[in-house]
This record gives sequence, C-alpha cells and structure tokens, in this order.
Amino acid sequence: MPDPAPIPDELGAAFSTAQARRLETPSHRLRGGDLVAPYRGTRVRRDADSWEQRLRALTTVLPSGACFSHNTAARLWRLPLPLSLQEEDTVHVTVPATQAQPRRSGVVGHRAVREPVELRGLPVTSLADTWCDLASRLDLLDLVIAGDALVNRQAGSFEDPFAVDDLRLAWHRLGLRRHARLAREAMDLVRPGSASPQETRARVLFHQWGLPEPELNVKLHSSTGWVATVDFLWRQRRVVGEYHGESHGKSWRADYRRQATIGDLGFTVVVMTAYDLAGGAPELRQRLTRLLLP
Repeated sequence: MPDPAPIPDELGAAFSTAQARRLETPSHRLRGGDLVAPYRGTRVRRDADSWEQRLRALTTVLPSGACFSHNTAARLWRLPLPLSLQEEDTVHVTVPATQAQPRRSGVVGHRAVREPVELRGLPVTSLADTWCDLASRLDLLDLVIAGDALVNRQAGSFEDPFAVDDLRLAWHRLGLRRHARLAREAMDLVRPGSASPQETRARVLFHQWGLPEPELNVKLHSSTGWVATVDFLWRQRRVVGEYHGESHGKSWRADYRRQATIGDLGFTVVVMTAYDLAGGAPELRQRLTRLLLP
C-alpha cells in the first residue's frame, strides 16, 4: 500500500481543515491515521500531539479577538489549580462582548471585554484577568493559592513584577460583580513570600483559627551566621513553623539537626505535614493556639 501523500509543511503541526484545503490537500488525506481531530474542523499531526498543540489547532477556527481564559488560561500560565481543573478536558474561550459565543464540542464560550496577550504563541487572558476569572471556578483557599503563585513568581519568569494591587486594579477595571465578596476576601489573604501551595494552605488555616499572622520564609541567623530559612515565624512568641512535604521523609537526619539548631536559638519548632493540615487539623490548631495566644 503506498504511503499517504505528505501534508504540506507550511501547515505546521496544528491547522484547520480549511487551511489544508486551501493548499489543495485532498479530503481523504485529512482522515489519515497520522492526524488527530481534537475539534471539529481541526487537525494535529499525531507525532506532535499535545494539549497545547490542540489549543493551537483550535485557534485556527476561533473568531478574531478570541482568547483562552479561566482555568484553561491558568494552566497555560502554569498556575496551581485543583486536580479536577488541571485534568478538565473542556477548554474555556472568551470572545469580545460584541461577538457570539463559540459553539463547539469541548469548548465553553464566554463573552467579556478582555485584552488578550500572547503566551507561547497562544492568545490568553492576562495574568490578572485570569485570576479574576478564576473567582467563578475556585473556592477561597484555591483562589488564594493561585494569587500567592502570582505575587511569588521567580524573578525572570515573567516580564513585569506582580503585586496584590494588580489584582485589585484588574477586578475594578473589569467591573466584575459576581463572586466579588469571595475575590475581596482572597485578595486580603494573598501574601508575598509564600513558597508553595501547601504553605498557603497552612497560612489560610492560621487565619481561620484566629492566630497571629506569621512572617513568611524568614532567614534566621546566629552569632556565626545564617542558620536556616524557616517557613513561618512568629517572632514575638519565639515560635517557628515548618511544613515538611513528602521529600522530607528521605532527609530526616538533616531535618532533625536543623530543628535542633533552631531550637538552640530559643525558638519552639512546630513541624506540620499534609496529614496535619487535613480534616481541620485539630491537634495542630490546639498546639499553635497554646503557643501563640496569651
């Protein structure tokens, strides 16, 4: 059996069937096994198939001014999301308010005023606009986690610095009313200095328990120099909080020595894990309340 006719190189890895036909690609060739059809009227070369390539194919059939938004944009920006949204197959697309929402299987359309930006060649809502749109999809904790990720990005990851005020300005600029109370509460809880989603989770719990707010990722020094950078510090009460993820299980000797050194500086060290934070964390709450509240 002869090899199938080649797909024109100028189509790239992701394209629309309309583009292919303009280059005189036969219809039967577009049904070849070396192509994937993620959305009606689109194709992706199977050897290059990926989530982003499928989005790239989708852009070829979307109206002018359309951009990826909500949790689809958040995934493209690589913001932390709940697993259910990370794995969601549905793609969220926002079009200008004057256009009809896209009606296509696997696509949820929104109409709103957004200024698309380009990210890895794809049109997406800006970071601030993406966070505002997430207020319709996330609960308080996950919205704060996403906000913390924005204001604690590594230097050089994005072109411009980002602050909590950027979220407030975006919210007012977009004129959003639904979920406004949730967004305001989340913005009040977003902090620079939080290094991971689990640290944010712990900090939100501290807030809900009525505990004093800790300093985040603070460097402790002795008379001889740097000792450790601790996750949470309640300086006035001489208490340090340390979150240990699964990787700490392999370095328990180093962790033990580190905690002993911090203790030698006169601090009480409270270690917490994902298990401690689950189910309301009654034991952790009781201990921190005893140590931090008069």
